[in-house]
Amino acid sequence: MVSAFVKRIGIGSIEEPPEKFVPSDPESFSEDVVIHYGNSENDGANYVHVRLCSITWLQDHMAADAVLRGQNLLIMKRYDGRLLRSALENYAEKCRANSVRETYAKLARLGSYEFEDFNDPNSLPTFFIDEKNEASPI
Repeated sequence: MVSAFVKRIGIGSIEEPPEKFVPSDPESFSEDVVIHYGNSENDGANYVHVRLCSITWLQDHMAADAVLRGQNLLIMKRYDGRLLRSALENYAEKCRANSVRETYAKLARLGSYEFEDFNDPNSLPTFFIDEKNEASPI
């Protein structure tokens, strides 16, 4: 059985660790998060990208008549780096499978996997469900 673990978590443009990252407003924020996952079979790492935001930020930046999807999105009420790390580590611990590929497929359900749609001629394009309000993805 192949198990996964968090090697590193980076938030924002300089990929600060969650415990050191300080949003300008802990109750209204939106940041890119990169999770570097390792596995028990080799020394490599794969990356999953997600958008982390607060409920307040989402409410403030969403049009009243919008319908948005939550794909690749993590939501917190208030920023807490230790809570974020704990949640991501707990998620990784649950992603066990018979092969490295199956393990990373489970991890990729959290966000955008670095090799998602890589050289896949049959991959589906990303469609917005509300193009008027979702033209600039959040």
